[in-house]
Amino acid sequence: MTTRLTPVLLAGLLVLAVPTLADDAWNITKLGEFDYWADSFDVAVSGDYAFIANREDGLRVVDITDPSNPSPAAQLDLPDIAHAIAIRENHAFIADDNSGGLIIVDISNPGAPEHISSCPTPDDAYGVDVQGDYAYVAADGAGLRIIDISDIDNPVEVGNCPLPEAAPSSGVTVRGDLAFEAAGHLGLIIVNVADRENPQQIGICDTPHGAEEVALVADYAYVANGPGGLSVIDVTSPTLPVAVDIISGTAYSVTVSGNHMYVSGWGMRIYDISVPQSPAE
Repeated sequence: MTTRLTPVLLAGLLVLAVPTLADDAWNITKLGEFDYWADSFDVAVSGDYAFIANREDGLRVVDITDPSNPSPAAQLDLPDIAHAIAIRENHAFIADDNSGGLIIVDISNPGAPEHISSCPTPDDAYGVDVQGDYAYVAADGAGLRIIDISDIDNPVEVGNCPLPEAAPSSGVTVRGDLAFEAAGHLGLIIVNVADRENPQQIGICDTPHGAEEVALVADYAYVANGPGGLSVIDVTSPTLPVAVDIISGTAYSVTVSGNHMYVSGWGMRIYDISVPQSPAE
């Protein structure tokens, strides 16, 4: 049987080939890699380039036109530690710890990214998602910060939702009027952001060890809990989220593409999520 392979990028930077056929799920091969000194915390792909939140090295851009031979394209120093990155059109939005807050970079020329603006956060910016004219930043003990980016040169915070007990907010994913936060020892927090100047926490679901990152598919949230594994949470009722499964192992990062979920911890695992409530490795 011939297996069709699809290139997938992971922070690291490794370029992997993974099968699209569930019955050949163990056939994962490395296509290429790119070495650098600093740790990478997050990666986003746009066109033929990977944009890496490269910790103390700021933003690193890698040309992945040839997945078997990724090559450096650019590097941009940032004020603090680059933790997470989201891309919208010609701009990268970077969660850059405390000194940087939200950093906005023009990437219209990937070989020469330009830091154009920033918005401070009262605590360490660890996670970011962008929807419409707003950036949503997970800012550690300061909770969720909502930043108006309609004027890309002058972003401004318009609302915030602190977490109970000043729990650490490290990851955020937004869908419509709801923000889903990975909130450390509190687990998954759901915030109604319909009124962006006055967002309100409406739901909470405990997870093992401590929630670090969250991804969504249909009415289910997948929460990476570090050594506590991966929680599958039914969010059909956002005010009453319910954990329906826990997958053992180590899970620090989770992302979804089509009917597959990619979980990184010590290595990478791939799950079939065509039945969202019952991921199958």
